[in-house]
Amino acid sequence: MTISLLAVHGNGGGGERFDWMTPHLPEDVHVMAPTLPGFGGTAADPTITDMAGYADFLAGRLEGLPSPVVALGTGIGGSHVLEVLRDHDDLVDAVILHAPVGPRLDTRVIPRVMNKRPVAEIVRRGIATPLLRPLIRRRFFADSTPAERVDPVLAAYAECQSFAQQFQIINAAWWDSLPQRRTPAVVLWGAEEQVLAADMADDVRAVLPEAEVRTIPAWDHFPMIDDPPEYARVVAEAIRDLVGEDR
Repeated sequence: MTISLLAVHGNGGGGERFDWMTPHLPEDVHVMAPTLPGFGGTAADPTITDMAGYADFLAGRLEGLPSPVVALGTGIGGSHVLEVLRDHDDLVDAVILHAPVGPRLDTRVIPRVMNKRPVAEIVRRGIATPLLRPLIRRRFFADSTPAERVDPVLAAYAECQSFAQQFQIINAAWWDSLPQRRTPAVVLWGAEEQVLAADMADDVRAVLPEAEVRTIPAWDHFPMIDDPPEYARVVAEAIRDLVGEDR
């Protein structure tokens, strides 16, 4: 049986973030990792002004994929997967959400500040600049992660046209508008996550009440970059449990 895995990246970069993980997945898991408009050096789509627009973009990539289809979303990618479930849940059999953005957006300081486009643009440029790279590496990546994996991830922020937009369209009102879904789901969260607190994982059950939460002890914000084989192992295990196959 072929399993289709739609992998949706987080903010700042594109689908290339999954390139290091993909070779470590089982051979019958076929990965599609599209880059959202305005990410990864692609041009922003001026017609996409809200979450529904991105969901329609992803739905176009989901149509025709062999079933079962599992959607994996990391960070804002998890948010976009949740939006797909609003109107296109017939295209997805199960979801894996890795630290999705959404809970507590009205109380957390960073989302409220980053909602202002000039602030978000300053932050985006700061992440991308080589001058700050050593500091950001020490803060958000494992010491053992090689520069050839870290540097492209941070450099990609320089070309991310849609970075600031995400802080405006992924907001508390959007989160509160999400309908509950009974879609089989696993929520992954790193115990060492420094951007999105691990205790927010349970908040996702407001949208996916039957979701299973799995806290991964060693994970920080970029486990797919820090340890691609381990990330693939955890994702493959979730896939196996969701589709009910002995993988």
